[in-house]
Amino acid sequence: MVVVFGILGFIGINKLIIYDQKRQFDAAEASLDALHSEIVTQVGQPASSEKEKSCSYSSVKIGQGERGCSIGYVLNFETSGATEGNDLINRVRNYIYSNKIMRMIFEQKGVFADGKSSLPGEEPSFDLLNTNSKGIDCGIKATYLDKSDRNYPV
Repeated sequence: MVVVFGILGFIGINKLIIYDQKRQFDAAEASLDALHSEIVTQVGQPASSEKEKSCSYSSVKIGQGERGCSIGYVLNFETSGATEGNDLINRVRNYIYSNKIMRMIFEQKGVFADGKSSLPGEEPSFDLLNTNSKGIDCGIKATYLDKSDRNYPV
């Protein structure tokens, strides 16, 4: 009986942990969706917007590691060059700074260089902390597509 109750207790606790993680992920996703909508309202409609979300387990020598989840948006703005692209990014940055639910914790490559469209790995990205959940990576990456450069991928 003790073994049966132990197994049932372990299964029950595991289900509660998974339920809590799912609830936190849903809360983080809802907060990021709201932030995305507000950015679009405040800054303007991007040429395209992609939502990326995933969960995976970390590697350990034997067994399965801790689960980590991430969610983010990639916003592709069409502009007439790096100057207008940087203005857009500054407006996105300022809006994120003023947001109460999502706080910026890290920013990478804050400006665009002159040239035709942004290149992969050279876009400003913002790592965010959702104050309503823990252990979930949230982020926004922004790119600009030069209107005069019709060779950019759509």
